[in-house]
Amino acid sequence: TDFDLGVNFDQILTTVQTFLTTYPTETVLLHLVEEQSSSGCTRSFEDTYKAYRDAYAPLFWTPTTQDP
Repeated sequence: TDFDLGVNFDQILTTVQTFLTTYPTETVLLHLVEEQSSSGCTRSFEDTYKAYRDAYAPLFWTPTTQDP
């Protein structure tokens, strides 16, 4: 069953940012999926993800040759 949590992704990332500032040795894993069609949106799910990734760049791990 789907239901709306009443928060947007900015609010989630701000909460994650606050948590990681308080607990800098912790890691947060998020699994993002497009579960519904994007009716009325002007950009793709991928482009929206990239915009958030760029806006919150310090929160996102950039793959390297070493484990995170």
